Parts: sequence; C-alpha cells; structure tokens
Amino acid sequence: MCRRFECVQAFAPSTYSDASAKWLDVDRLSVRARADIGMKIEIRRVFHENFQVYCVREVWWQLQRGGFYRA
Repeated sequence: MCRRFECVQAFAPSTYSDASAKWLDVDRLSVRARADIGMKIEIRRVFHENFQVYCVREVWWQLQRGGFYRA
C-alpha cells in the first residue's frame, strides 16, 4: 500500500521542461501538432455553429463539405 507522498512517479526534469516549453512557445511544436491545433479550431467552430448538437459523423461530413479532408 502506498502512502501519500511515496507513490509519486519520478520523471526526467528535461522531459517536464521540454513539455512545458511547448505550451508556451508554439514554434517548438511539430508540424503535425500545429496542424492538429488548426483542426481543433475548425471542429469547435463547426460544432458551435450547429448549436452543439452535431455528432462526430455529422461534424466530419460538414468539415469535408468545407474542404477539410484530414482529421
């Protein structure tokens, strides 16, 4: 059985600093990660424009009609 502070998993400090730096500086993200951010924006736009009632398939169809074929 673990005690409260004994179960904390250790990780490399460089991993944490690299991940936190990517949150602050978008230029450090990969091309795929930047493209995913753009797709998230479009998905949210379509979902909110349709009163938040579209299911996943309907959002995908709407994105394809709008010219977004990768998601």
